[in-house]
Amino acid sequence: MKYTLGTAAKATGKSRTAILRAISSGKISAAKNVNGHYEIDASELFRVYTAVTGDSADTVVTEQGATQEVTHQLIDMLERDRKQMQDTIDDLRRRLDRSEAVREKDAEELRRLTLLITHQIEPKQETPAEKAESTLFNKLFGRR
Repeated sequence: MKYTLGTAAKATGKSRTAILRAISSGKISAAKNVNGHYEIDASELFRVYTAVTGDSADTVVTEQGATQEVTHQLIDMLERDRKQMQDTIDDLRRRLDRSEAVREKDAEELRRLTLLITHQIEPKQETPAEKAESTLFNKLFGRR
C-alpha cells in the first residue's frame, strides 16, 4: 500500500511537514508519481514511525497480517526447495560413491591384468621334429 503525505501523516499521527522533512533528510524513502506527489511505501513509513490507532491502524494490522501470511508461504516454499535440493545432493553423493567404487574395482582389475601380461612366461615353441617325436611316443604308449 502506498501513502501520500496526508495519509502518511494521519497513519502516524505526525504532521505533513514532519513526514516531508523525513523524506528530505533521507529517513524515509519515497518516490514521486506522475502528478508530482510523493508516494510512500507502508513498510518504509512504519519502519520509521509507529502507527496510531484508528482506521489507519486497522489497515496497518491487516497489511502486517497479510505480510506475515506471505512470509509464512515463502518460508514453506523455501523449505520445500531446500529439502528438494538436499535430496538431490544426497542422490548425487550416492551416485558418486557407487561410481568411485566401480572405478576402484576397474582399476584393481586393470592392475591384475597388467601383472598377468607383464609376468607371463612365453610357452616353449616346439620344433616340428620334436612334435613328430612326441606324437610317435604317444602313439606307441597309447596316450593321446
